[in-house]
Amino acid sequence: MKINFNILLIIFFLLNFPASYSIGLDSLKLLEKTADEDFKPELYNRMSVEYLKIHDIKNAKSYSKLAIDLAVKTDNKNQLAFAYKNLASVYYTKKQNDSAIENFRSAYKIFDEIGNKFETANVFNNFGAVYSALNVYDKALYFYKKALDLREVIADKPGIAKSYNNIGLLYYRWGNYDDALIYYRKALHHWKQAGNKKEIASSYRNLGLLYYKWGKYNKALENHLSELKINEQLKQKSLIASTMNSIGKVYYDWGNYSKAIEYYKNALEIVKESGIKYKTAQSYSNIGTVYFDWRNFEKALEFYNRALKLTEDEILRIKNSENRSKLSKVRSGKATLLNNIGLVFLDKGNYPQALKFCKQSYDIKEELSYDDRLFYPLTSISSIYLKMNNFTEALNYANKSLELAQKFNKKGLIQDAYYLFYEIYSASGNSSKALEYHISYTRIRESIISEEMNQKFVEMEVKYESEKKAKENEQRAKENNRLKKMNVLQRTYFIVISGLILSLSFVLYNRYRQKQKAHNLLSEKNQKIIDQNDKLTQLFTELSEKEKKLRDANAAKDKFFSIIAHDLKNPLQTLMLSSDMLLRFGDKFDKEEIDHKHNTIYKTTKNLSDLLESLLQWARTQTGKIQFKPELIDLNILTLKNLNLLSASALKKNITISSDIGDSTYVEGDYNMLITVIRNLLTNAIKFTGLNGRISIKAEDFGDMVKYSVTDTGIGISEEDQKKLFRLDSQFTTPGTIEEKGTGLGLILCKEFIDHHGGSISVESQQGKGSVFSFTLSKKAE
Repeated sequence: MKINFNILLIIFFLLNFPASYSIGLDSLKLLEKTADEDFKPELYNRMSVEYLKIHDIKNAKSYSKLAIDLAVKTDNKNQLAFAYKNLASVYYTKKQNDSAIENFRSAYKIFDEIGNKFETANVFNNFGAVYSALNVYDKALYFYKKALDLREVIADKPGIAKSYNNIGLLYYRWGNYDDALIYYRKALHHWKQAGNKKEIASSYRNLGLLYYKWGKYNKALENHLSELKINEQLKQKSLIASTMNSIGKVYYDWGNYSKAIEYYKNALEIVKESGIKYKTAQSYSNIGTVYFDWRNFEKALEFYNRALKLTEDEILRIKNSENRSKLSKVRSGKATLLNNIGLVFLDKGNYPQALKFCKQSYDIKEELSYDDRLFYPLTSISSIYLKMNNFTEALNYANKSLELAQKFNKKGLIQDAYYLFYEIYSASGNSSKALEYHISYTRIRESIISEEMNQKFVEMEVKYESEKKAKENEQRAKENNRLKKMNVLQRTYFIVISGLILSLSFVLYNRYRQKQKAHNLLSEKNQKIIDQNDKLTQLFTELSEKEKKLRDANAAKDKFFSIIAHDLKNPLQTLMLSSDMLLRFGDKFDKEEIDHKHNTIYKTTKNLSDLLESLLQWARTQTGKIQFKPELIDLNILTLKNLNLLSASALKKNITISSDIGDSTYVEGDYNMLITVIRNLLTNAIKFTGLNGRISIKAEDFGDMVKYSVTDTGIGISEEDQKKLFRLDSQFTTPGTIEEKGTGLGLILCKEFIDHHGGSISVESQQGKGSVFSFTLSKKAE
């Protein structure tokens, strides 16, 4: 009998390598006819995985079901679980999520039953992926964290890193960039420890995309450059091109067009080597868009035309092939390019050519029945007719664009359509209609801004309410447990005392001489019951007081959020309207007016940034994310660090600052909290002290306590306004002596931080005579 060496080799690989190891379909098919029944479930599972890798969904599903049938027949639980998992992956790929969840659940039950913790964790991760695809983020997070917990138990280091990445990606999609950053960094740390360069590069990419979405372009660039360096070491050309495109996009949005062009062109050279036409066309289009925004219309037209030529070649290739599934997508891309070319001719003043290309774009999208994508060709055509002073046709296409925007109820598009009507009527001399549409434009713009703000505050309120309820439930559970223990204790006393009474009655009947002794014992026990009832009454009183304090605190925070909403909305509206005026009418303003608008935007953004930073710090104190880490701190050094930081502000107003804090004035406290408190008090003193004023700082030793004071010769605070300080429900802020803006949250943060130290903060002030802000700290933190 001849033994086929190739078959023996394949069997060896199947038995000794995990299911994730790819063997190849040809080798697996070689075994299919000769393998015995007991071996076939694993064989079919391997074949299902390989078919899924090449997106042959039909065969992947078929072999998964064959594996299920044979695994049931041979009572092979391990392979049955893998078969359910593979079938679930097939349904997930087909976006049949209910069936995917059902089969993942079947796989989980078996893996859990046989104690396969590695695969149980993988299934938890699969559940997370399904719920993430369904945008059910809370459930996705629950399963991703269960996968992480189990992987930590079994020390699956690559799995832990992947879980960190999945959770980070979920938070990213959720819009929670702070938590996304935490988990992305954890993933990067694990991959660095493992020395896996490919995954390190992937982590840098995730961080780059996160910072880009966050608007932190310098950080985005830093991480993408780190990603690029590793991909170049790995000589992964497709990844190098992708990273260069990402860097180009960062520079483009940052407004650095020359660097954007540089990286887009570098990516183009790599993509051209691949021979993939649609990717090359995309690179040409990216470069064309940068040149268009750079107002270099000739270059923009050159690259758009190159992209159009490749796109048309790709359409012809697809039409001549059997697989025409991507034809609509590529034709849609062609329509977008035609519209972009039309806009180039519009800006060049060649209106007939502009009209020709934009109408071609419209015709393709109408033929594809892409009603939701017809808006921009319609507005482009309307704008061209407006430039040609053909107001009838301009209004005709503007009406079509408005009807389309209203049909899909997209307020942003409705806003653009209203502004187009305003431009048409304004140019045609119909001032009353122009005014009517400008009012409509302004109203819907304010509505969009208001909705965006409301959505942000709804998200904040939901988060705050959920955290508040969690704390209330935790407190209620603790109190219920205490009450239950008290009730059990009371019932125990009742039973014991009842027994004693019965025993004493028997003794009294039989032993009259011990009557007095028994009476005293009974009195003592009764007193214990009375004392216990008194304690219970006291406990209920304390609970009522705590409930009242909680209600008062919640009411204060509700008012606080109302104040913050007002303080955020006004500068945002100022910022949006000033930006809009510059964008739309900047070419009509003189330099002085433009400088004034820029100054307004800068000041508004600076004030808004300070407010959000203070709000973020306050929120962290409320959610416990700022941890209290006491250490031995020299107040003199802490003061000098802040004075170095604020010296420029004091010098600007010629303010003299003196400190009589001696060397080695130590307290035990949290470094970050105390430096923030001192910086806030010094900043306020400088802010409210006039030209040539004085500020003095001192720390007084009171034995086990230190009192730190900042005294200024500023404008002072009235008694009525002093009552508003340090309170959430009456946020108080006024401009400084040279109109410096403040957030009103600084002193609230100071009080929160000093409370953490078990100290107190106070103010003494008279209008026109200055102020003294003081706080106390124990030398030993509580």
